[in-house]
Amino acid sequence: YPDHIMYSTVLSTLCCKYRFLRDDSQTGYTTLLEILRNKFKKERKPLISVEDMKKKFGAVDRGRKHAPEQQQPLMKKRRESMQSEEFPGEDEHRTVHTRERMMEKKSTEEVLGLFPFIKHPKLLLHEVELRFGVNLERNLMSGLSRMVDPIFRLSSGPLLTTVMSYIEDASDKTQENGLRMNAALLLLPAFFRERENLFVVDQVPPSPTPTIVFKGTTSPLAADDISVCVDAIEILSDYPGMDITLAVECIFSLYFSLGIEYPKALKNCLTFMERYFMKLSTSDKVPLPVLKMYSQITALLLGE
Repeated sequence: YPDHIMYSTVLSTLCCKYRFLRDDSQTGYTTLLEILRNKFKKERKPLISVEDMKKKFGAVDRGRKHAPEQQQPLMKKRRESMQSEEFPGEDEHRTVHTRERMMEKKSTEEVLGLFPFIKHPKLLLHEVELRFGVNLERNLMSGLSRMVDPIFRLSSGPLLTTVMSYIEDASDKTQENGLRMNAALLLLPAFFRERENLFVVDQVPPSPTPTIVFKGTTSPLAADDISVCVDAIEILSDYPGMDITLAVECIFSLYFSLGIEYPKALKNCLTFMERYFMKLSTSDKVPLPVLKMYSQITALLLGE
């Protein structure tokens, strides 16, 4: 490579376009052909490696001087750090894929020790966005806001009475929309006749799966102390501005970041939120109760 046909094709085309390059030979490009052959066949052959090129063309003591510890190639250093199983607990600058592999191998307590940023809601949501390309906060706000009214219209029972009473008695009417969105999330487990205490509790959660915990009141809407508990470890506590909506975003972040399966007694409710609020689901298989509930809500929206 290149062969005679390639030489002839290139040079004949070149000489036809730029006639001043033609020589007095029969073909018109014998001189150029010899020049190209020298370049491809003679000068290129001895340049076997980069070191040979440096010896042939480089100057002595040329280039930037490095300290001995800096002479190790950066990619080699990176590969060694990636292969290491022991990472500093406070180093939060590992790649997403490395963190994902480590979270699969460690217990919840070990993961929290290695990656303390999980205890901060905004950083936890950012981790999900990096890994799955989904902004949970934006998706939940847009998906839930349009379904709040149908959820209230389809709800019944003592829980609906309790949340409606609290919303009506709220002194700050400017927060009514936020309270209604929080209340709509609390009403969803009853739609599917599933266990509410696997979603929100005011005591020690009965399951190791991510659960919202509120304290100091009988109503989660009125609680000033809201946290998230996973595997009997309370995290995301003492965070100002934590409400039910943000807590729901955090429990989904934990489900997906830590690879936790939904509890069977709350699976339909969480699947509904995952698919239609969080936009995390890409599966074509949807449980029948979830489809029925979405159809009822859609019918009410279209009826409006």
